[in-house]
Amino acid sequence: MGTSVAGIIYHKKKYFLQKRDNKKTIIFPNHLSLFGGMKKKSESSPVAMRRELFEEINIRFKDINKFFTYEIVTKKLKYKRKRIYFLCTLPNNFEKSLDVKEGQYGKFYNINEIDPQSIVPWDYSVLIHHQKISKKISFIK
Repeated sequence: MGTSVAGIIYHKKKYFLQKRDNKKTIIFPNHLSLFGGMKKKSESSPVAMRRELFEEINIRFKDINKFFTYEIVTKKLKYKRKRIYFLCTLPNNFEKSLDVKEGQYGKFYNINEIDPQSIVPWDYSVLIHHQKISKKISFIK
């Protein structure tokens, strides 16, 4: 089973998501998803998360914290993966560096703007979980 990482980028009560490419060769084409990707065998999950975010949006994150882990197995989609989610705090002046290099585009969304049918389901469930606990935890911005 491969391992992938995904970054929850939450800023001013909105999530930064990508619109995935519309390719038949990827799972959930043309859907919203969190930024991230596959972890290389030789790297730790935090290193993979930082690498993926730099490759995909051109930002170097220093402050990332492990948030949630899923083990995803679907027979119908023939998909088996461990997915590790990180809370990723944007650096100051991130707008100067932000450059989406993967997917169709990146955009900030309020949780209520996200159609559950248009997002990768396990990413959406983690965002819903984040919403529920963020009301109870003061460190989430």
